[in-house]
Amino acid sequence: MLVTAALFLSTIITGWYVHPATTSPPLVPQRVALLPTLFHNLRVIVFLGAGGLLLAVPTVVVAAWNSFMAGALFAAVADYPLWWVSLSIHGLPELAGQFCGTVSGLKVAASLIRTIAHDDPFRLANPLRWFGSAVALTLLAAVLESGVSPLVVNAIGG
Repeated sequence: MLVTAALFLSTIITGWYVHPATTSPPLVPQRVALLPTLFHNLRVIVFLGAGGLLLAVPTVVVAAWNSFMAGALFAAVADYPLWWVSLSIHGLPELAGQFCGTVSGLKVAASLIRTIAHDDPFRLANPLRWFGSAVALTLLAAVLESGVSPLVVNAIGG
């Protein structure tokens, strides 16, 4: 879990300071549909968790890229309070879900390595708990992004 925290923190900070955003966002965030958002984010979570079967190489690459882009996105909207609120409402649980998915993938890889190197039994209980948390947080983030964020933005932004 510390490795995942270090990965996320370092790439979010890097994304914040190295962000490529050169244009300002629209004045008001646009509403997004629940199911396409949910299914896209669930595919990411599945990829993060299943990446452990490939010794977590895809898990680390995707987690680093997504957290880098999150840092860049938050930096791009730092001067736009309406966007900041909108992104924070769903972005924090979404990143937490990706964090849990990354931990799940790293734990799958660790169990796989222990099985290969030491003939230990392959254990999935702990990675599956992390994966379940990732799915729950991703569902929450999609509901917040499609339903709550627009309501808050409309209330604040008029």
